[in-house]
Amino acid sequence: MVVVIAGDSDLNGEYHKVPRGSFEMQEDMAMTFRGYHCDIVDSDGNAVPGGQLTRKDGLTRRILKAGYRCHILSGRVTFKRFFY
Repeated sequence: MVVVIAGDSDLNGEYHKVPRGSFEMQEDMAMTFRGYHCDIVDSDGNAVPGGQLTRKDGLTRRILKAGYRCHILSGRVTFKRFFY
């Protein structure tokens, strides 16, 4: 599994087609996902409530905290900085 650090290059608002990979958040961000499967875990590797996304969820947005990881198995994803 490849770990890609989400940052400025992933914040342009365009969907990234991800066949398989992991994204680690460096800061709090909003993630929009549509695809086959996405697991969101915290910095300790524990599942985040509401963080198992599948095709049944359709287009879904989640707020991710710094240190969270998204493990994606086929999908389209965007990341945007989240301002409180």
